[in-house]
Amino acid sequence: KPLIRWKAAKPMCGQSVWMKTGAPHGPILFSLMNAHKIYEVPYAAPTLEGLLSVGAFCTRGEKMQELYDSHVHSHWSPDSKQTFSEIYDAALKKGLQGLTITDHADLSVIEEENTFESIAGSIQEVQTFHDRYKDAGVQVFCGVELSEYFDNVYHAKKILEMTEYDAVIASVHWLRYREWDSFYSRVAFDGAFSEELLHGYLAAYFEQLLCVAEDADYDILAHLTCPLRYINGKYKRGITLDVHRAVIDEILRCVIRRGKALEINTSGIGGMYESLMPDLPIIQRYYDLGGRQITLGSDAHTPERVGNAFAEAIALLSKIGFSEYVHYEKRQPKSTLLMCM
Repeated sequence: KPLIRWKAAKPMCGQSVWMKTGAPHGPILFSLMNAHKIYEVPYAAPTLEGLLSVGAFCTRGEKMQELYDSHVHSHWSPDSKQTFSEIYDAALKKGLQGLTITDHADLSVIEEENTFESIAGSIQEVQTFHDRYKDAGVQVFCGVELSEYFDNVYHAKKILEMTEYDAVIASVHWLRYREWDSFYSRVAFDGAFSEELLHGYLAAYFEQLLCVAEDADYDILAHLTCPLRYINGKYKRGITLDVHRAVIDEILRCVIRRGKALEINTSGIGGMYESLMPDLPIIQRYYDLGGRQITLGSDAHTPERVGNAFAEAIALLSKIGFSEYVHYEKRQPKSTLLMCM
């Protein structure tokens, strides 16, 4: 196979290295430990994602960026079919050090989706894989994604009592606004949905998310701008969030004040939305307000999306000023250095 040659700009540990491939995107700047050496590794793709996939561990064993995906769904979620073996193999291929299985507990439809049975199955299978591979290349952590927390606080607490989770993600997937009462992924935000209605819908979403951020029991607040995946991604409405900045600031301040983490969700990249969630201006605002605790989450529902676009996200986060991100173990944050320059 063709080879990528890595060479340090200066002979010092941690200095930048350049990918010399004649890639259409030009040279890509990346951080490498012990970068005074030259590395040759199999060519994958002329992108940061490809660079990271071949560079997570160099051929001479020099360790690079450690990667933890804190948001992955398995076949125990109603909208995913991927098996644990498929997830694990994908994580190995992407060079991940750890991943957290966070199957859905949508409290708005907890009985229709047999949520307690699904979460019990997920917990058991996570434990099996954790025990089997605890000394291997990828750590498997136990999490849950609790949605619409205040739709059913009693059942939310029951789910949280089912095991000692490593991470609890909070999110909003279902919204009641005027005649709409469903998952927002199922709403037709087409031309019949006026701009005024769109902003009313988003206002209701952010108010519900603010309640969750303020009072729910969670570690990570997930995909803050997720409705835009459908409004601007699927339906191409081009809506901006300028009129919602005040409530978004309140949400960010809640996350900071309570010592929680803001998820940088990469599921839009390479999909219909092509944006991080939240987007860069909101991530920058979080940083400016003093927020430093972030997680990386692919929100993968299929194997090829595990660890999706982490290299691009790391590069952008480093540019903003973040020096580390976290993943959770036993509901305590564990820091990992961001090495991309």
